[in-house]
Amino acid sequence: MQIGSEQFNELLQFEVSRMAKSMKLTVDDPLFAFLRMAKITEEVGELSDCLQGEFGFLRPQKQEKYEHLELEHELADVLISTMLLATILDIDIQKVVNEKMQIIMNRPYAGSEKFLTSCECGKVIECEIGPNGGIIENEDFNLWGPLALCKECDTELSQKYNDHMASTKPVEDTMEGWS
Repeated sequence: MQIGSEQFNELLQFEVSRMAKSMKLTVDDPLFAFLRMAKITEEVGELSDCLQGEFGFLRPQKQEKYEHLELEHELADVLISTMLLATILDIDIQKVVNEKMQIIMNRPYAGSEKFLTSCECGKVIECEIGPNGGIIENEDFNLWGPLALCKECDTELSQKYNDHMASTKPVEDTMEGWS
């Protein structure tokens, strides 16, 4: 079963209804959402314990019983519990995760900055600016001296890079509002 599939989403809805009924709560009761958040907190604690086991930081008696599979299962528990909370709150988790990934991918980082641009062929290309201020070559374009050319249509990306740099605020000005 694929995460985000119709079958998966129906299973989440079913599980939310089942949990609410067993707790004698309604799905829209704020207490139900807070109880799910408490469950996420519990699962994160268990994941933390497994991470300690993964790197050998448990007491010897616990360490000898630790198995990597526990880490995988606890990570899945955190994700599933989070998806259940999103279902309770009527949040399209797949949509918001995709939106957030776009925001993350376009954040400037110290020593490296990425930006998206498009070519005449319609392809969206992610460009990365290296520590020396130049574009770093990737699988979507070739570097010819100071020029970066799309591999499909030969659009020159260097001018788009210059336009991007002219419109970019310094990193310290863009930090406000980051989460």
